[in-house]
Amino acid sequence: MKTCLVCGNPHDGTLGSGKFCSKSCIGKFASLSRTRETLDKINTANTGKHHSNESKEKIRNSLKNTISNFSDEKKEEVRKNHSLTHAPHKSYVKWSESSCKAQSLRRSEFINSGKAHCDYYSVWNGKKFIKVQGTWEKRIAEALTRFKINWERIIIPYAKTHHYTPDFYLYEHNMYLEIKGWMSPSNIIKYKKVVNETGIMLKLIDSIQLIKLFEEGKITIFDLQNFEEQYGT
Repeated sequence: MKTCLVCGNPHDGTLGSGKFCSKSCIGKFASLSRTRETLDKINTANTGKHHSNESKEKIRNSLKNTISNFSDEKKEEVRKNHSLTHAPHKSYVKWSESSCKAQSLRRSEFINSGKAHCDYYSVWNGKKFIKVQGTWEKRIAEALTRFKINWERIIIPYAKTHHYTPDFYLYEHNMYLEIKGWMSPSNIIKYKKVVNETGIMLKLIDSIQLIKLFEEGKITIFDLQNFEEQYGT
C-alpha cells in the first residue's frame, strides 16, 4: 500500500502516477501553491525513481488513439518520421553565437520600446481556462489537452526569496515543461538554481520543429530533453 501525498490515506497506487488516492486529491494538489515542505515531500518520494512502464504505456496509448483517427496519408507520414522520436533534437540547427547576440539586441530594443511583451490566450485544460503567453505556449497547451495530458500552472519557491512559474506542470507525471525559443545566460543560471535546489524534472521545448512534432504525435513528453541533459547542472 502507498500513502496519498495530499490526504495521507493509504491506497493501492493504481490511479495515475500512483501518488494520490483519488482524482479529488490530484485536483487539490494541482491547485495548491507549492510550498518548500511539499516539494521536499515529493522529491523524497521520487528519489531514485523513474517513470514506470505502465505510465509510459498510458501516454503512448493515448497518442495511439489520437493517431488512429488520422488519414492513411497522415499515418504513413508518422511512420516515416518514427526515427525522430528517438532523436528529436537532431532535426534542427542550433543558433550561432552571433545569432544569439543579434536576437538579444533586438529583444532589448523591443523591451525598451514599451510595447506589449506578447499576446495572452485562455486555453482549456480539461477543467478550467488557464492564461498562457504567446502562440508557442498556446499550441502546446492545446496539444496537451487534446492528448488528455493533465496540466496546470503553479509557482515554485527557490533560493528563499525567489519564485519560478514553469510554463506547464504535468501533475500526474510530476514533470514540468518550459517553452523557450532562445535560452539567455540569465535563464540558464536561473533554471540551474531551480533544478539543483528543488530536484524537479524540467523538460524543454526550444524550437518550432519540436512543437510541430509534438502536435502531430510524432514525439511524446518522454522524448523531450531534460534541462540538465542540455545545459548541465
